Amino acid sequence: MLASLVILVAGMVGIGWWVGQQIKAGVVHRTAATTALYVDSFISPICRKLSQAPSISPQHVEALNKLFT
Repeated sequence: MLASLVILVAGMVGIGWWVGQQIKAGVVHRTAATTALYVDSFISPICRKLSQAPSISPQHVEALNKLFT
């Protein structure tokens, strides 16, 4: 009985640790994806000007600097 208790406790600890790691990885992944989406939505309109010209205007450079700050 004592051996099965030790095995049960070890299994619970192992599975609990594994589930915790999976939750942590999921939260980090979702946060990173959301952040990337926000950054893309702010920067893409400004950087689209580069497809039309070899460089962007000083106003766009200033806007990018404000975003990065």
